[in-house]
Amino acid sequence: YPCPACYKPDTLRLCGVPDNQRQVSFATFDPAPGAEDALLSAQSIATGSADFHLALLYGGTGSGKTHLLYSAALAACGRGIFARYFSAVQLLSDLKARMDWGEDTPPGSVPYEAFWHQAQRWPFLCLDGLGDVRHSDLAWSILDELVDTRYAEGLPLLAATNLKPEDLPLRMSSRFRDHRHSRLLFLNTPDYRLHHPPP
Repeated sequence: YPCPACYKPDTLRLCGVPDNQRQVSFATFDPAPGAEDALLSAQSIATGSADFHLALLYGGTGSGKTHLLYSAALAACGRGIFARYFSAVQLLSDLKARMDWGEDTPPGSVPYEAFWHQAQRWPFLCLDGLGDVRHSDLAWSILDELVDTRYAEGLPLLAATNLKPEDLPLRMSSRFRDHRHSRLLFLNTPDYRLHHPPP
């Protein structure tokens, strides 16, 4: 990893938040009734003040989950933490591409095994879209291993899904529902996009 203290621009560039979303922050999140606890908990894990290291945001489309993940990743970067934002689909696709390289890793690229080891242990991870598409058994097992490693090693993970926690794979659901180390954050709000049309 680049040293956050010396290479803050690289830390921000590598965080995974799209360039056109870099202005997003907790301050720009307009919580509808039912999203206040999610906002406060996402802020606390991003600023390092939380007494838990896993959190699962769940709720319908447009409830603000991705906004909170972007804000958390950027806030962690602002503290000099090497933070990454990934959608589950994006991460799985990236891993598959690296598997397909085999022994022919492109120059300057991180091979599969090293990348997967890093992904499980990035200092701060925001994982979007758990189960938003139909994952195969293999894909779920990879995501389960990721959650389990971060759970076991006490590494911050803020994840988001449209599913209910009980609809996730059993072991993953159990980790997110462990109140000693994790929080379930339900955004019980309508679709923000439909209730806030552009001017």
